[in-house]
Amino acid sequence: MNSVNIKKSIPYFLLLAVTLIGYWQIAFLYRPLKWDMIDCYYPWRYFVGNCLQHNLLPLWNPYQCLGYPIHADPQSGAWYPVVWIIGYVFGYDTYTISAEFILHIFLASVGMYQLGKALSFNSKVAFFIAVSYMLSGFFVGNAQHLGYIISGTWIPFILA
Repeated sequence: MNSVNIKKSIPYFLLLAVTLIGYWQIAFLYRPLKWDMIDCYYPWRYFVGNCLQHNLLPLWNPYQCLGYPIHADPQSGAWYPVVWIIGYVFGYDTYTISAEFILHIFLASVGMYQLGKALSFNSKVAFFIAVSYMLSGFFVGNAQHLGYIISGTWIPFILA
C-alpha cells in the first residue's frame, strides 16, 4: 500500500475511532440499546435472520398480530441487504443489533465526509462536518428508531 492510499484512508480510521469513542457504551457493550430497538426492531430482525438461516424467505411472521406480512413492513428490514448479511451470517441478538447501529453511525459519518468533499470543502472541514453529523442530536436522540438511523445514514450518500 503506497503512502497516498494510506493518507486518503486516515480520515476514515479517525471517523471510526470517533464513532467508537462517541458511542462507547454501545460499541463496547457496556449498555444495551433500549426501548423500540429491543421491543420492536430486535424481534423483527431476529425473525428475518432465523428465516434466512433456515433458507426461507421472510414473508409471513406468525408470531405478531396473529400473523402479518413482514415483507410488506419497511421497518422490519425484511428486504434490507445489511439485515440479510447480518441475519444469515451471524443471526441477531443484542450484540449484533448494537453492531448494526454502530455500523450505521459510522457509515453516516463516512457519507457526510464524502458529501463535504463533493461540495469542495477541504478535508478538515469535511471531517468536522462528518463528526458533527454522527454526534448530532438526530442520531443520539433517535437511537431507538433504527429506521430513522438507517435513513440518516444513506441521505448523505444520495446527496453526494
